[in-house]
Amino acid sequence: MPHYYGDTVRSLMLAAAALMLVGVPFYGADLRPELPVFVTAMLILVCLAAFTSPRNRAVLIADAIVTGAGMVIFEMWALASYTSIPLSAFALRQAVALLFLFAFYFSGKTIRALVIESGSEDEAEEETRPPLDPSPDEDDYVSPEEEEKEYENRRRHAQPFQLPEDRSDD
Repeated sequence: MPHYYGDTVRSLMLAAAALMLVGVPFYGADLRPELPVFVTAMLILVCLAAFTSPRNRAVLIADAIVTGAGMVIFEMWALASYTSIPLSAFALRQAVALLFLFAFYFSGKTIRALVIESGSEDEAEEETRPPLDPSPDEDDYVSPEEEEKEYENRRRHAQPFQLPEDRSDD
């Protein structure tokens, strides 16, 4: 596929998961309520990155959904608490949001290429198909009765299939 960016999306998702893992201690004072969400999000990212392939459209769409949602969640989380958290926590949230933003962008480009590619296949198929209701010329028209007679005539005069005779001189 000429515009496949799955490798880039995979790298960005793994980088986001790694940054989330390394940055967990800096996100806040009490992580007990957020830790299961972080671990689950990291596992989802790593699984999607592992399954990303140009042959699996569902995973490519899931990549776009997850990276878009991750960008929104981390950016909202960063902006909602930027005055009450240390600068390092804000910077980490922003960095993860940026990784998700770029991953979402490249996921969108890949999906766009899939849509365009499938559309061009449909157009090419339509060009090769004959018209649905061709209007026959009067000279070329053969009635169903004449067609049946022609078929029977060919069937009657057809030669049966015969295997070639062995012509070897023993």
